[in-house]
Amino acid sequence: MEQTKNRDILAKYIPDSALDKITALLQEHAIRLHIKRARKTKLGDFRPEHNGKPAKITMNADLNKYAFLITLVHEIAHWLVWVEHKNTYTIKPHGPQWKQTYNNLMYDFLVPEIFPDDVLYPLIIHMRNPKASSSSDKYLLKALKNHNKHKTATLLDDLQIGDQFSFNHKNFEVTKINRSRFICTDLSNSKSYSIHSMAEVERMVKE
Repeated sequence: MEQTKNRDILAKYIPDSALDKITALLQEHAIRLHIKRARKTKLGDFRPEHNGKPAKITMNADLNKYAFLITLVHEIAHWLVWVEHKNTYTIKPHGPQWKQTYNNLMYDFLVPEIFPDDVLYPLIIHMRNPKASSSSDKYLLKALKNHNKHKTATLLDDLQIGDQFSFNHKNFEVTKINRSRFICTDLSNSKSYSIHSMAEVERMVKE
């Protein structure tokens, strides 16, 4: 897509102050970008060329503007590392080459003109050692969720021992809290399950 067309499309998905930088990156590196309906298992992904199909980045359309921008820069970093090292088979997807490229790209976006303070500060900390997914950083994830259009979801991390909740059509009670996972009892059969603290749940009111 041409730069102007990219800009017009992306205007719906990322902050206005980031449009010029992002569209320039897409144009400079001839990046193929597809925007799709929400997928539960990923926010965005990069796929290298395979079996004659060209490389592309695919993004979820339902992300808020700040989450979309962070995820897109994350995937552009994958694209650039792939272009530079595609004949090298020892490069890890989220290894040092990707981390350095991601940091270099994100540096220009870490300004209050693009991100509000409640997102900018946890993002700066996150970028000191970025993970495979921003969703694995609970502080950044919580900050981003505050900017969702629909704020009905509750994170398991917000619950305490003894609280009850619904998750995947089952009802649970929190029995133990570990660093990143909660031990929860299924109220229908008393079995214990380990659930990630960043899972979105529906809080139940005890009768």
